[in-house]
Parts: sequence; structure tokens; C-alpha cells
Amino acid sequence: MTRRAQLGKRAVALVVWALVLVHILGRNAHFVGQSRSAPPAVVTATRWVEVRGAHLVPVGSSAPVNNLVDLTFANGSVGYGLARIEGALYPVRTDDGGRQWVVRGPALVTGAASAPLEVGSIGAAIPSVAFAYGGGQVVDSTEDGGSTWWASRFDETLAAAGYGSTVWAVVEGDRAGAPIWLYESNSGGRRWVYTARLPGTGSAVELLRPDARTAYVLLASSAGSLGDAYIMASTDGGVKWSVRSNPCGPLGKSVVFTQAQLLAASHDELWLACGGPVTFNRGLGFQERKEVFSSEDGGRTWTAVAATLTRGGTNRLGRLPLSGAVGPTGVSHQVAFGNQGYWIVLNQGIASGPPRVVDQPLLVRASDNGKKWQEVGEPLTRAHPIRVTTAGSGTVVQTTEGLWELAPSGKWSHL
Repeated sequence: MTRRAQLGKRAVALVVWALVLVHILGRNAHFVGQSRSAPPAVVTATRWVEVRGAHLVPVGSSAPVNNLVDLTFANGSVGYGLARIEGALYPVRTDDGGRQWVVRGPALVTGAASAPLEVGSIGAAIPSVAFAYGGGQVVDSTEDGGSTWWASRFDETLAAAGYGSTVWAVVEGDRAGAPIWLYESNSGGRRWVYTARLPGTGSAVELLRPDARTAYVLLASSAGSLGDAYIMASTDGGVKWSVRSNPCGPLGKSVVFTQAQLLAASHDELWLACGGPVTFNRGLGFQERKEVFSSEDGGRTWTAVAATLTRGGTNRLGRLPLSGAVGPTGVSHQVAFGNQGYWIVLNQGIASGPPRVVDQPLLVRASDNGKKWQEVGEPLTRAHPIRVTTAGSGTVVQTTEGLWELAPSGKWSHL
């Protein structure tokens, strides 16, 4: 095929994709241009493949590991991800524990024109159900392992989480200071039913479901990333919610929530890593408060695990140094938990001739309930960690040099 023919084929595909966009937005008109005090009781999804030819990259095409922008595993073999290929974002799947990834759906995002359909995160609780969300107004989901994808349009999708075959979505209303609503789907995202209104307003950073009845939401205020934080909890399947304390920052305020992550290791054990605000020091470069906390009572009380408390100062995480510097890529902090213990990824930088700072993310692990931490060294010393996810009985670490797996035997392998 000549280059002209290839460009022509791509142009046609983009036009067809635009028709899909119009189709999805039109089918979900109950969420468009209406100011409401009450949420729609039911939201029905639109099938992505109802307009044929929307695939810019054929289903079954190989997806390079380094193109993954997010990933998750349903078990030790099956995982889902979002991969950026030829300027578009595709859902991808692995059936061999992350060694090979293939495109398993249409282009969910193709550029600025598709802003309402923007997604950036993906989740999966069982191998057949996966869902993409975050950054736009939709939840894209599959109930058949990626063969068919559905788009559900809301005002703004803040976060989503699954437990078993049930998926929850936290969405925000259509105006500033609008309420936050919880929806539940028992059909893999094809049909959503309104469940509850959450206390407070703002933007949800995370929705966690450690079991069928317990859930937590980390919420930033509607004032922006430097507002108050709310940690909300439900112990009755999402019907009633209560606000829990937030230990980050001075008196729980002034936290950069793009650098905060909440982990639910169990129904009542929580971990919170947060950072900010970021300031510039002429001699030290960009500096950031870093704080790690744990709770054993569902967020009612917290214990400080580590913190940098002074400008340019250094505290420690166990015996490990904790730097206040921020690297140029701004890797988000993350806490993770699995069969192989607790993990924390902290965005750190080291000075390389002031004011230049280079990335030196810190990946640490504890296998004794978070009491004794050890830095993960070789073979990940040169591979900057991005995120950690559990894959069955093993652990997969996404780095700037691809994926690394820690087997139950304790041996690392490059996937």
C-alpha cells in the first residue's frame, strides 16, 4: 500500500471515529447541557462498534510495553492497559502475565477533539470485566474480555473501581460546586443505576473497594488542587458515607492532590502518600513536602510513617533517606499492597549542578506490615519506577525501561 493510500485510509478512519463520537454524545443526551439537582436514575451505555471502521490500529496488533500509560491485572495472567499508539489511546490486554500486549478494542481517544471521551486510567476485578475512566466524561467498559466495548456518558467521571463483576463510578455534576454521585453497574458497564450522593463537593482522586461492602473515596475540594481534602468511607455497600480525617499537610490543608494516593490494604487498613505544595529554592531547585501515613481503623486516626518537614530538609523512611527534591518528570507518588508486601514509589530528585535536578524515584518495600522498609535495588537501580501492581501471587513494576516482575520465589525478571 502506498503512503498516499495509507494516509487516505487513516483519514477515513478518523472521520468514522468522529461519527462514533457524535453517536456516543447524542445517545447520552440526558447528561448534556442540563442543569440538575437530581441525577438520572439510570445511564445506559452506547456500544463503541455500532459504527464500523472506527479502528485506526487493527484489533490484535501488538502494543509495545513502553507505550502503556496505565495497566492493571485481574489475576496472574490476564491484565488490561491503555496504550498510546500512533497518537491514539487503545485498550490492550495481556494473557501471559504482561509479556505480550495486544490491542483489544477501538481507539478510545484520538486527540484534542475527543476531550469529552478522554480516559487515562484502567481497572479490572475479574478477567472478563475491565473499565477505563478519568479525565473526561465517560466510562469505557467491556464485559466480554475486550471483544466489545461500551461508552457511558456522565457530566464528569472522576473515578471508578470494581469488585467482582460489579463496577462503581463516582461522577460530578454539571456545574461548579455540583454534588458528587455514585453509580453502580452489574452488567460490566452497559447499564448504570444511581446509588447515593456523597457528602461534600469537589473532584475525586481515587475510589477504592477492598471488599464488597467497604469503599473509600479521596476527594479534592472544588477550589482546586490546593484545597481541603476529604476521605470518605462507606461500610454498607455505598449507601451511606461518612467523612474521615485527612492527615496530609498542615491541619489537613494545602496538599497538591495530583501527588496524593490512598491505598486500602484491607477494609480498615489504609495508607496515604501525599506531597506538596511544590516550591522553588534557588539553591536546591524544586522542593516538595512528602508525607506517608497509615491507619488501622479506616481513617479515623493516622500514624506518621515518614515526612520531610523542613524546606530542603531530609527525613527518613525507616533507615532510608527521604529527599524533598522533585525530579523533572514529576512521577506521582504511589502506595501498593499485595501478597509480597507493601510498596511505595516516591517522586524524588537529586541535585546535579544547581538548579538542575534529575529523577531518582525511590521504590521501597516492606514485608512486615510496613514496619521495616528496604529500598529495591538491582535490577531496578537504573530503571525508574512508575507504578506497582499485583499480578496474582506476583508483583509487576512498570518502569521507564519496561515491566519487571517479582515472582513468588523472590526472583526478578524483565518482561
